[in-house]
Amino acid sequence: MISTMRSFLLFVVTLTLPVLGNASTIWTERNAGGNLGNAEITSGWGVLTDITGLLTDVTTGSDLYEIYIANPDTFSAITTGNTKKPIVDPALYLFDLSGDGLFGNDNISSGDHQAELPAGTLSGLTPGRYFLLIAPSGHLPDDKHGNSIFGSITGTTGVITGSGVLKKYGGTPNADDAGKGYDIQLTGASFAVPEPATLAFTALGIALLGWRSRRSRQA
Repeated sequence: MISTMRSFLLFVVTLTLPVLGNASTIWTERNAGGNLGNAEITSGWGVLTDITGLLTDVTTGSDLYEIYIANPDTFSAITTGNTKKPIVDPALYLFDLSGDGLFGNDNISSGDHQAELPAGTLSGLTPGRYFLLIAPSGHLPDDKHGNSIFGSITGTTGVITGSGVLKKYGGTPNADDAGKGYDIQLTGASFAVPEPATLAFTALGIALLGWRSRRSRQA
C-alpha cells in the first residue's frame, strides 16, 4: 500500500511541476477599475514581479489591483513606462483591504516623475492582501467627504502617509498620461489568490489521492 501511495504521489508531482514551471510572475491588466468594487484581483502562482497595463484616460485612468504582500520589509513598487506610449508622470498608492490609505508617492525625485514605494516603507505591517493603485499625477484618491486621503501630494517627493477610506477622486489629472502604458515592478509580493486552473488541478490531485487510498484499504 505504501509503495502504491508513493507511486501515486510521484505521479501527481510529475504532473504539477510543468504547471508550476510555466507559471508567470507578471500580471497583465484585463479590465482594472479605480474603486474597491471594481479592483482587479491578481491570480497566479507564487511570486508577482510586475503588473503591466494602460491608463485609459484622465477621468477613469486609475487602476486598482489586489495583491498579496508576503514580506512587508522587502516589499517595493516602482513604475516605469511600457509600450510605445509609456507613462511619464504617474503616482502610486497603497491601501488595506478596507480601502484605508496607507502610503503614497507622486515623484521619486525632482528630476524623476515616476513613482516608487521603496523597500522599508511597509515595515511594521503584517503580511496579507492589499490594494495597489496607479493613477495619473493629480488624480487624487478622496474619502467620501471629498477630502484628499494623501493631502497635497501632487508634485511632491518622498512617501506620504494616508488617512481616510477610498471612495472617489478629486484634483486635476495630468492629461499627459491618458492612454499610456505602465509597468509596476514589485519585490516582496505575490499574487492575491491562486489561479483557478491551479486550484482545480490541486483539488483533482487530492480527490484522486483520497480515492486511491480508499481503494487500497478495501483491497
